[in-house]
Amino acid sequence: MTSARITTILHVLLALAVIHQLATSLFFDPRQYSFGITLRWTHDRVGLATGALLGLFWAWAIVRRDQPGLFSFFPWFFPRRLKRVGADAWDLARRLIRFRAMPEGRHRDLAAAVQGTGLIIASILALSGAYLYFYARPTLVPPNDIRRALTIHLAAADLMWLFVIGHGTMAVVHFVSRRLHSRSPKRKHR
Repeated sequence: MTSARITTILHVLLALAVIHQLATSLFFDPRQYSFGITLRWTHDRVGLATGALLGLFWAWAIVRRDQPGLFSFFPWFFPRRLKRVGADAWDLARRLIRFRAMPEGRHRDLAAAVQGTGLIIASILALSGAYLYFYARPTLVPPNDIRRALTIHLAAADLMWLFVIGHGTMAVVHFVSRRLHSRSPKRKHR
């Protein structure tokens, strides 16, 4: 199995797990829904599994060799990488405005930065969720710490909603633009 295929499988599994977590979080208030306790139990257990999968994804990002490295996920600290992300974003915007297909393999710096943003948000969710699951008991930690952890978890969940919607929208735009471009007659560029 190739490195790219393993990355794709991990990406799909992580995306499905995150979407599951976001969807179940909408419905598990036990005071309002009779099935809320079961959803809460599922959310907690799948959340722990998602955290493990996220750890596996981080480990894979560190050891893989034939794809962008771990530092490409965080271009904000490297001026040269940040400049390439800006150039990718500008090229992408121009292509979208002109309804041009995006070439395969282009915008790798922008794609890596987007993936890094998602990994950071997911990591914050996983860590705060694990803290709430294992330690958020009034006998173990002060109630203010529980409230802070829950506030961080809920804020990260809101960011993850934005990320999933934006990332999904861009995936659909990319797919549609490639389909439209492949069906249109070839034109000479002037």
